[in-house]
Amino acid sequence: MTSMSIKSIDKIAVIGSGWLGSQVYDYLSMLGLDVLKTNTSNKTTDHNSRIFSFPTDDYSPVSEARTFIVNIPPSKIEEDDIKKFRNYFKDRDFIFISSTSVFDKTQGIVNENTVPTPTSERGKKNLRLEEIFKNDCIIRCGGLIGPNRHPVKSLANKSIEGGHYINLIHSEDVIQIIKLALEKKFRGIIHASYPTNMTKKEYYQEYARRNNLDAPQFLESKNCGLKVDSVILQELNYQYQSDLF
Repeated sequence: MTSMSIKSIDKIAVIGSGWLGSQVYDYLSMLGLDVLKTNTSNKTTDHNSRIFSFPTDDYSPVSEARTFIVNIPPSKIEEDDIKKFRNYFKDRDFIFISSTSVFDKTQGIVNENTVPTPTSERGKKNLRLEEIFKNDCIIRCGGLIGPNRHPVKSLANKSIEGGHYINLIHSEDVIQIIKLALEKKFRGIIHASYPTNMTKKEYYQEYARRNNLDAPQFLESKNCGLKVDSVILQELNYQYQSDLF
């Protein structure tokens, strides 16, 4: 892998500008890159926004891009549509934003070399989508936190397994990992989850205390659940920008 100047990267298309995609677009635009984003309807006056959604046979709204950052939830896309899209742009670079849901929670400590064995339908579909981008860059994100988004807000009065490890990452770090992948022209899988040994009980109790929120109810756990590590980010000496608090 060789690094390149982020400024020298040709036009980038952020496919899907939801909560994370919008932040990625804003950051890359702030760096002065030539970047566009897609929406399913025209909700903005931004001249770099394109109306584009699946299924479609018309790729002209994004055909000028040389690099695609695909950030669409698995529930919103079909494998055949994405496969056709990827094959249409065979000579372009892709970063696919995936998730750690490809792993079953019984798999214990995992890294980029661990073979996923999902049991949930979401995890199985995500893994099939990853197969489409097997020659590209795949970034598997843990649970996303950041501006106006934190799972503790939806977990109040709910019961979760308190002994399981926490696997979360701030959107600021996901953005920096995407930037790193662009600079390195990285091919392969990167796990994006903040490194910690905290359990869900330890973390959510402390987060709720600091923010004057109600903590979830905690069930006894039979095991420690899933712990997502990254050997790739260690090798690249990545320094995390935001902790989990």
